Amino acid sequence: MLAPMPTNPATTEARIFVARMLRELRDGERAGAAALAPGATRWRDAFHSFAQTVADAGGPVKASKVFEAGRKRLSLVQKDGGCFVNGFAHRSRSGLFHVLTWSPSPHPLLRRGLDGAVVHSYICELRRRGYLMVPDRPATLAYVSWHTFARMYERSEINGLADCNHVIGGVGIAGLLMRELPERHGNKAINYCVPFDNGGGMLLTGVLRYAANDEGKGLFGFFDVVTALPPNDRDVRMWAQGSAIALATWAYVKADTADPRGLVDDVPVLEFRGDDYATREWNAMLEKDKAHVEQGDGKKAQERRSH
Repeated sequence: MLAPMPTNPATTEARIFVARMLRELRDGERAGAAALAPGATRWRDAFHSFAQTVADAGGPVKASKVFEAGRKRLSLVQKDGGCFVNGFAHRSRSGLFHVLTWSPSPHPLLRRGLDGAVVHSYICELRRRGYLMVPDRPATLAYVSWHTFARMYERSEINGLADCNHVIGGVGIAGLLMRELPERHGNKAINYCVPFDNGGGMLLTGVLRYAANDEGKGLFGFFDVVTALPPNDRDVRMWAQGSAIALATWAYVKADTADPRGLVDDVPVLEFRGDDYATREWNAMLEKDKAHVEQGDGKKAQERRSH
């Protein structure tokens, strides 16, 4: 088994940067949530409140107008970060839109430790009778750790919230695409290349965390970014994969369809070292779950895996 790679503590400047960036991300979430549902401060609450507002509109036609107005408000606030309207369709009595949101959060599996940024997927569908369907638990597409943000500051040109929003949105789209092929990339290394204007670049590296139940249905699948590597860290295979995924991400954003299938079929498969903090902690949790099952208490293990 490979020994864990030694890590150096983040610099004071990097810590200050991450703290400021996370505060601004929280402000962005509050602004976006309030734009969708006045009074809401969190994305999840905003979508459920918006669903109730649509239901109370007074008929399918009025519900459709409220629905479309909410979608347009999200499209306006996305320029300030915190969300990305990935696709939408609208008719007189029905409609659908897909939104990626991001906000500060502990690790989605560990649910403790320093906050990073989690990217969620909300698919909102308005039925013809005026009923809006929103996910009770949105799918997790990606997670960018606190450590990654600190290394981004130390090893790249990124120095503000606008840059971070650009990176987080790209990572979310990468997660959306890669989770379509869990049989190839599940629990394998995933890399995403971020180019800079001066011709340089940065590599975000991590893993496609994936687990399925006994019937083969995916319980979760998301791009877990564990660190950022500078341009002089040249593993040719990692950079080749990162470039391929970045190109697929841009092709998806520019395409006329929101269908994520088929764009990453040729992305090479790379093994994941698994020596990062999140992987070690997650494996320890799974060992505890195994012990619970052996002791006849499978409920705790099921709760852990039903992320």
